[in-house]
Amino acid sequence: MLYLLEKQKGRLVTGGQLAQRLNVSRNAIWKAIRALQAEGTKIVAAPNKGYRLTDANDTLSKSVIDDALTTSFIGRSLEILPTAHSTNQYIKETNADDKPNGFVVIADEQTAGQGRRGRAFISHKGQGIYLSILLKLDERKQDIRLLTICAAVAVSKAIEQTCRIQAGIKWVNDVFCCGKKICGILTEATLSGELQELSTVVIGIGINTGSIPAELDDIATSIQRAADLRGIRNALIAQVLNQFEAVFLAYSDKDAFRSILEYYRSRLFIIGRRVLVSDMVRNYVATVLDIDDAGGLIVHRRLRKHPTHHHGRNQTRLGEPSMKNRLSIKDLALVGLFAALTAVLAQIAIPIPFSPMPISFGLVAVYITGLLLAPKNAVFAQLCYLALGAAGAPVFGNFRGGLSALFGSTGGYLLVYPLMAWIVSMALNSQRSRRVEAVRHKRWIFGKATAAMCIAHILLYLGGTIWLSTTTGTPFGAALALAVYPFIPLDIVKIVFCIATIVPLRFRLLSSNLLSPHARPAKPQDSENQ
Repeated sequence: MLYLLEKQKGRLVTGGQLAQRLNVSRNAIWKAIRALQAEGTKIVAAPNKGYRLTDANDTLSKSVIDDALTTSFIGRSLEILPTAHSTNQYIKETNADDKPNGFVVIADEQTAGQGRRGRAFISHKGQGIYLSILLKLDERKQDIRLLTICAAVAVSKAIEQTCRIQAGIKWVNDVFCCGKKICGILTEATLSGELQELSTVVIGIGINTGSIPAELDDIATSIQRAADLRGIRNALIAQVLNQFEAVFLAYSDKDAFRSILEYYRSRLFIIGRRVLVSDMVRNYVATVLDIDDAGGLIVHRRLRKHPTHHHGRNQTRLGEPSMKNRLSIKDLALVGLFAALTAVLAQIAIPIPFSPMPISFGLVAVYITGLLLAPKNAVFAQLCYLALGAAGAPVFGNFRGGLSALFGSTGGYLLVYPLMAWIVSMALNSQRSRRVEAVRHKRWIFGKATAAMCIAHILLYLGGTIWLSTTTGTPFGAALALAVYPFIPLDIVKIVFCIATIVPLRFRLLSSNLLSPHARPAKPQDSENQ
């Protein structure tokens, strides 16, 4: 009956239709509905109309998963458990000879879910996908690390196709969305006693789909949070299994696997970043250069002439506590570029018909900096601009420069620039903004950018006018009339210009991966902790 309701999800199905399809009485249907509701299935009963399975219902259904499978062997033998201590352990405790290749077990919850190195994997009831795949290997498929890569690629593709959000991969076994971990993968193998070769491999996959414990909120996310989707576990499970079989079948074909490795590389977001590497003997900081043809990580350490290769036994952590406040070469280049942009635009003044004052573009440059850079970089760019002017470079409006221009009567407006850039950048780089932006809720982002620029402008008016009033002795009201009121229409034009041009540019840069949506530095975090 759950299968029939799932096929008509969101729509009413009469009790008579269900009774006829199942060849039972309506009273039996009513009792079955009550039993499903008691188990947590979200079924709405409309008197004299029928029953409706809500869109948010996320009850696991073997029939629904079977219907969506396109595989030849992965998941064709499938078992769903209400609870298990660990799906990997469940398979290992059964006789593998009794299970076919591609056997899959799924649990609604795990009481002792595990990550790598025996760490706990939190697996609350109904809040995730907890499944394991049994593989029986031949001599061509003996590299566990490559199987983990296959699983990561399959999960990444499945999330992108089912949930329409981009999924990144953190070497070697984690999938991230919106800068936080959404999936962990654990691959375990069994050696044959005689040949000492891998005979069976169990691949465990855990995907967060529902709520996240408060203690993990900083490092973990879920489908519900990242994509604002509910009730997709069955569809996502089927897509993961479909994608995994396609990748697994290409595993032993060098040409086909090369394209899979290329996809993995394209989603590996730690390339070019500094990481903390642990190789069981020592910890050290290195820059990730690439991965090799065997999926090993290629890193470069300072004072080392040649790059180092690392494989699946190593751990990596994003960032470096002692380095997290330093600017990289890329950051310094961006800071310099946007400081120069501010200096150039500050000299541009265009007369417009409805105002006696020309419209200058210095503030536009400040907003561009805030809209396109991370908060730290945006602030440093404006500080560099002010430092250039203080040093005597003619970078302020009308080619002015020097301490007298910066700390003169109108210098208060300039001194607010770093704060304005920070406010705008923080508004678009908060955790919520990054989640919304990842699923392209553009109207919400446009509104938040507009609000941030308006708040920044109010602070500009207040800070600059207080400075002007203090340094010249002019009453505050008179200073407002002199230095603020005439510029309000022009400033509205500047905000509208930025909303109409720079915010859409931000979306284009994000979609082409030229601008990271996760602009703030990631906290150091363990790749194996859920």
